[in-house]
Amino acid sequence: MINKIDPLTIISIIFFLFMGCASILKIKPLSFYYNEVSNKTTYTTKDLYLVERNIPPYTLKLSVSKACDGNLLDCDPNYYDLTFFSSSYPGFTNHLSFVADNDTIFLGTTKRIGSDFNMSEVNMATSMLSEGELLDLILIRSDAFKKIAMAKNLRGYLGSQHFEISYKMRSSWRLLFQYDMLETIKEN
Repeated sequence: MINKIDPLTIISIIFFLFMGCASILKIKPLSFYYNEVSNKTTYTTKDLYLVERNIPPYTLKLSVSKACDGNLLDCDPNYYDLTFFSSSYPGFTNHLSFVADNDTIFLGTTKRIGSDFNMSEVNMATSMLSEGELLDLILIRSDAFKKIAMAKNLRGYLGSQHFEISYKMRSSWRLLFQYDMLETIKEN
């Protein structure tokens, strides 16, 4: 004889499974890493996909990070790090600028990792990047970063690549300089 299961029991089990999976799979807006050697904690935002296209295949992602002295201490650094990851090298120059609410902020030339290396030899770039993948790194002053993080409208230019970053997409950037950043990370 087959036992009948109450529909309310089935719904309850599905609900609790869903809630458990949601808490496990929740993507945090910031991650952090403590380096014991340098005694610094680095906070990094999740990647923002700025450009994704299939023909020709190309991806451009951006993450922002800040480093603070000590283990899980918050700080207001003088500079933030912007890291652009690009695949299938499109041949653009590495000059970076933003237009934040009609105010152009030219940040200068990024430090490119990948194109300057001989990818046939074993080195740091070959262990991190595949052929055609590049990292563009730039330090941005705290006041300029806050301006682009708070702008209502933001357009970016990395060489010939143009992209827009919505206000909502930049919520993790604003979290980096909010006074309750550590509490928000712990809650998530």
